Amino acid sequence: MQAYNVYHAILTGQPYPVKAMLLFGSDPLLGNGDTLRGKAALEALDFYVHVDMFANPSAAFADLLLPACTSWEREALMPTFSTAEDTTPWIQFRQSVVQPLHESRPDVEIIFDLATRLGLGAHFFDGNIEAAMNYHLTPSGLTVRQLRAHPVGLRAAARTRYQKYAEINPQTGQPRGFQTPTRKVEIYATRFAGAGYAPLPMFQEPIASPASPPDMPQEYPLLLTFFRVVQFCDEQHRHSPRLRRQVPQPFLEMHSTTATTCGIQDGDGIDK
Repeated sequence: MQAYNVYHAILTGQPYPVKAMLLFGSDPLLGNGDTLRGKAALEALDFYVHVDMFANPSAAFADLLLPACTSWEREALMPTFSTAEDTTPWIQFRQSVVQPLHESRPDVEIIFDLATRLGLGAHFFDGNIEAAMNYHLTPSGLTVRQLRAHPVGLRAAARTRYQKYAEINPQTGQPRGFQTPTRKVEIYATRFAGAGYAPLPMFQEPIASPASPPDMPQEYPLLLTFFRVVQFCDEQHRHSPRLRRQVPQPFLEMHSTTATTCGIQDGDGIDK
């Protein structure tokens, strides 16, 4: 769900009202555009809970700010190491290095406890996280108990099968084919066509482009594109002083001729 659609639902009640929000390790104001609309949406919520390791800008608007564990303070299941065929069936249960410090808790523990309090425990293994992990492990034939006894991990009894599409389905006596409606490799996507989307790749001009209506380039003569700086991953890592010193503020790069025409000099602040 795009942040802009969530903002719209909060502020307008369409397609349905959104009155409360629970966010884990997120910063929508920093990670999305239209910050002022996002701020208005967070302020309009009846109840907003933020779970994170850091008090980021979005968390400033929360009614409750709950401390999340770091990865060293919680257990985790690694069901595959998908870097190579040999490591794909390798499964590991990572135990915590230290117990959660202060009042911090793992995200999944908060989710399972909240679901239980809301009467949804039956859908969350009655709050038993290990039971949920064992359910996730069922196809491998392994259990969390076995993995705890082997901290390095264990290999599931999985075998790579090639040309599965050619295997005979005993129920039909025909080759299994691919997991598509036609059981064939689909260049023409029948599921897309059935849902009303273009079944073949097609190019669509951006709204603001040289092919736009004649009045569009006059009102919006510049196109904004985006690239990611190496110091950050979306809105993450901006709390790190070392990285923040390298890129303290967002910046805009533009052609010197365009900047001169707009009366902008290097180092100027731009708010519009």
